[in-house]
Amino acid sequence: MRALVYDAKGNINVLDWPDPQLEEDQALVKVKYAGICGSDLVAWNGALKRIVNPVVLGHEMVGDVVALGSEKDKQKFTVGQRVVVEPLISCGDCELCKTGNYHVCESLKVIGYDADGGMAQYISVPVKRLHIIPDHLTYEKAALCEPIAVAIHMSRRTGLKLGDKAAIIGAGPIGLALALVCKEAGASKIVLSERNKYRINLVREMGFEVINASENTESQIVGEIVNVLNGKADITFECAATVESLSVALQVTKIRGIILQGGVFKTNPTYDAQSITLKEQMIVGSRVYNYSDFESSIDLMTRHDMQLEKMITKIISIEDAVEQGFKEIKQGKRVMKILIAPN
Repeated sequence: MRALVYDAKGNINVLDWPDPQLEEDQALVKVKYAGICGSDLVAWNGALKRIVNPVVLGHEMVGDVVALGSEKDKQKFTVGQRVVVEPLISCGDCELCKTGNYHVCESLKVIGYDADGGMAQYISVPVKRLHIIPDHLTYEKAALCEPIAVAIHMSRRTGLKLGDKAAIIGAGPIGLALALVCKEAGASKIVLSERNKYRINLVREMGFEVINASENTESQIVGEIVNVLNGKADITFECAATVESLSVALQVTKIRGIILQGGVFKTNPTYDAQSITLKEQMIVGSRVYNYSDFESSIDLMTRHDMQLEKMITKIISIEDAVEQGFKEIKQGKRVMKILIAPN
């Protein structure tokens, strides 16, 4: 089969790759679409130290079940079913797994980094990590299930409630997904901050207020966000992973407010820790998602028109994945979410 393979820092190629082996308690899935995530670029750049290589990239995927590894699994799933894959592999034995927190398992592995991922024609995955998608949910929208699940988990980590004011620093796919989730959760005001002009225009097109961070100083960004919210944010989501974005997040959040740290920093940032103490602010971490978040993502996309199709910039073949996918995202071109069609 054809697959997009990472084998060294800065080196990804589309190669002929061995077909996946189907084991007991696994399903063989024919991949319809695989999304390119920012963390895939982190891996490509060699900054994701734990990644094994060579490995097929891709942890956002939707497709069809084509085979099942055991008879008992055929009672839950059938060949031909449309599914999204939750790409987590947990040990099942540590205290976190046993208490239902497998998403922060002490030895958590992620499909696409620690095991072959979905940027391939086929993938073999644990049956327990499959989620059925309803017939009226398109493959294209379902391909966004993973980033929406990330946003749902983030919002749940903060306890965001009806009427809260939310600031989102960074309007990439996760930031925009957060805006959609916060809106559905009943946030009274939402404002985003972003530097990429294409993304700024898209966010505005989808009905959200956004501050152009490239045209303002840090103090101006803070002032604009507070002005739009008519006060400081109850909850701020940091999704850009820069020193400035974290500083802005701390400044626009109210006394006793919550800052969710969602961006993945390349180096440890510095910040005003004393301010956190004096304001009794809370910094909350968020890592991936759990089974419930994935199910909620599917349910949310099924019940509400969230304009998700606008998030998809384009769909490309696997042969074009490097030049028209990874490189265009790295260059900061007019991109929000690119889907790869391996078959």
